[in-house]
Amino acid sequence: ENIRMQNFPANSVPEGAFRTIEEALQGGRVALRPIVPNEPVLASKVSGSGGRAVLSATVLWELYDRTHDTLVLAAVGVVQVVPVIALFVPVGALVDRVDRRLLTTAAAALAGVIGLGLAAASLFSAPVAIYLGLLLVYGCINAVHAPASSSLVPMIIARPDLIRTNQ
Repeated sequence: ENIRMQNFPANSVPEGAFRTIEEALQGGRVALRPIVPNEPVLASKVSGSGGRAVLSATVLWELYDRTHDTLVLAAVGVVQVVPVIALFVPVGALVDRVDRRLLTTAAAALAGVIGLGLAAASLFSAPVAIYLGLLLVYGCINAVHAPASSSLVPMIIARPDLIRTNQ
C-alpha cells in the first residue's frame, strides 16, 4: 500500500530499479534505511539474499551463539552506528566534492571486501574484536555509500524531468 510504480523516461531509469511491485517485495524485502515518499526503491536500498540485513543478522547470530553475551550484540550495533554519526558532516562534504558514482562504486567494492573478511573471521573463529573492527570499517563505508548512492537520482534524470519524477 505504501509503494507504487512510477514511470521514468526510458533513458533515465535508475540502475537497480525494480520493474514491478511484486519484484520489489519478493522474498520479504525490507528497507535498509528510510525511503522518503516518491523516492525510487532501488535494490541497494532494500534487503536481499546478499544484502546488508542478511549480513548483519548472520553476524549477530554467530556472535551470540559463540558468546551468549547481549553486550556483544549491543557493540555490533554501536560500531556500525557511531561512524555514521561521527562522519555525517565530513562525508557530506566529500559527497559534494567527489564523483558520487566513484564513491558509490568504491564503497560497494569495499563492503564486499569487508564481507570476505567477515567470512574469513567466521571460518577461523576469530576473536570478537576482529568482528567489531571489521564492522567499524563497514560502518564507515556505509556512512559514505548511503549519501553517495541516494544522491545519484538527480544526476541521472534530466533536470526538466526531475520535478515530474519526484511528484
